Amino acid sequence: MNKIYDLTIIGAGAAGLFASNEYLKTCRVHRKKPSLCLLEKNDEAAKKIYATGNGRCNFLNADASEDVYNDPEYVGKIFSEVYIDDLLDEFSDLGILPTEEDDGRMYPRSKEAASIAHALIEGAKGADIHYGFEVADASKEDGIFIVRSRDGKEIRSKKLMIATGGKAGIKFGSDGMGFKLAKAFGHTVIKPVPALVPMTTDAELAPIAGVRTEAMINLVSDDNGKKSILAFEYFGEVQFTNDAISGICIMDLSRWIRLGDGITYTLSVDPLWDFEKEDKKMIIQAFPLEYLVPAKLAAYMHEHMQDDCTMKFNITGTKGWPDAQVTSGGVATAEINPLTMESTKVPGLYFAGEVIDVDGPCGGYNLSFVFASAYLAGSAAAV
Repeated sequence: MNKIYDLTIIGAGAAGLFASNEYLKTCRVHRKKPSLCLLEKNDEAAKKIYATGNGRCNFLNADASEDVYNDPEYVGKIFSEVYIDDLLDEFSDLGILPTEEDDGRMYPRSKEAASIAHALIEGAKGADIHYGFEVADASKEDGIFIVRSRDGKEIRSKKLMIATGGKAGIKFGSDGMGFKLAKAFGHTVIKPVPALVPMTTDAELAPIAGVRTEAMINLVSDDNGKKSILAFEYFGEVQFTNDAISGICIMDLSRWIRLGDGITYTLSVDPLWDFEKEDKKMIIQAFPLEYLVPAKLAAYMHEHMQDDCTMKFNITGTKGWPDAQVTSGGVATAEINPLTMESTKVPGLYFAGEVIDVDGPCGGYNLSFVFASAYLAGSAAAV
């Protein structure tokens, strides 16, 4: 007869590994023998973490607030149970000392993502890890969860956690399987879309490819004639490539792009943001534009600049899943207890991380949520 674990976690990424650490730690506190299985489709754990933050891993934000997330009320309940200082204590126990940079961005002191990956893998020691386990489906039968692989293997457990991530980072194995599993258990899944991703436009960008400039940007949606300002006077560095508009500020706004019938978006870029509106034309007449902004951009602005001295771009979409850093959408938060991360539909089923419909801007906010949710899920599943 197959072994029945107390808990099986699907996914050995940031959420799954951190939840494993919390599960094992809580078992030790309660003097309970751990019985944990960790399933990973790749041939190694933490594959996506190694590449996070250009290999540096901005793993937390010291100033993380629920207000920056798409579901602030839900995230606020989670942060009331576990917050950044608690997570820093956990990482300290794993041997990670942080260093803080601008805007509260926290990195491991080594400035190497591998430090976070190795620490999380070390923290999961004590779990039975099955690599190359590509999940085909999962079900609950007679009170026991059964997870089946595509090559016919079965893993049985009393509790199950879905920590698969979303669909962002396809090259690291993220394929949306967690959403399929959640639906199979009767959960609602908010349509996943790519987030923190460059925007595409129908404008010809080749003349300004490679240009970087600080700018004030606005994003306006038009839903069959009904206009809504999604972002007003949002500041940051804008980067232009041959086929997209990028930069942290642009990627932050990409979270709100939801294309559909009759829905369009207009992005306004103002490289002359530091001049008063009424003074801009006078400034341009008095000073060569190529001395005020990068020369390639100046030539482009002479041809495309609007009456208000801004550039406007029709946004046709985003670069999609291969370039997305985060998934927007996922398992509906209304169906997950924010204090334990347990399903309100299926007892013993837990969720952690990006598979949940919570997303935030660039800067360590998304991993802050991932680790907070995994902390609660792992410790709750152990008791």
